Order: sequence, then C-alpha cells, then structure tokens
Amino acid sequence: MKSVPAVVLADGLRARLAAAARAALPEEACGILLATRDGAVLVDVHPARNAAGERAGERFVLDPRDHLAAELVATARGLSIGAFWHSHPGRSARPSEADRRAAWPGSVHVVVGLEPGREPELRAWRLEAGRFREAPLCG
Repeated sequence: MKSVPAVVLADGLRARLAAAARAALPEEACGILLATRDGAVLVDVHPARNAAGERAGERFVLDPRDHLAAELVATARGLSIGAFWHSHPGRSARPSEADRRAAWPGSVHVVVGLEPGREPELRAWRLEAGRFREAPLCG
C-alpha cells in the first residue's frame, strides 16, 4: 500500500484550529482550510456554521453558504481549498463512521479532538477507496 502524502500546516495554524474548536464547545466546530494555490501548505482557517441543528454536539454539517464563501475568499486571495476540518468535543481526533459517510473521496480532513483534561489533538486523514487513511501532519 502506498504511503499517504503529508499534510503541511503553516505556522500558527494548529493553534488557530484548536482555538476555533474550543470556542464552539459544546458543539462541533467545522470549516475549510485554505491552502497555497498548489495545495502544498494549509495557510488559513475559514470557519463555517455547523448546520447540524440539534445534533451539532455530535456531528457537523458544513453550511453550504460558508463553503461558497470560502471558495470566493480563496479565489480572491490566490489560494485554493486545501482541506475540511471539524472538531470532536469530548472525543479523539479519529473520524467517526458519520464522518466517513459525509466525506468527499480523495479529500483531506483535519479533525481536532477535544478530550477532557487533555491538550487538543489534531490529526489529518484522506478518504481513499471508502476508508480514511491517516496522513502525517506537519507544522
């Protein structure tokens, strides 16, 4: 099995993701990560509203209006959509079955685990052939 390419975070992005995830507690935070035009480095957090309604504490639905806004911001700044991200309040940064069903094949997903009494855990995943494969997360 071939290795999964690394996901590279720009300086400060890890801390910004953790802060955005904590700010949304007790709900799951979500959004899009903007990348350099070539997609090599994730450079900015574009938060989105969680449209999961009453279930927002256990899952996320990225508001499509925010997805469109992220596309427009990326285009205006000469960037690209690099990844999707969301948090897991009270759980690890391992994707759930609901995450797998909602994910786009080939896309990168960064999950922020917020387990009580622990520092936020960030892990990156790529959906390939219907399964998440962990990608090394650098930066």
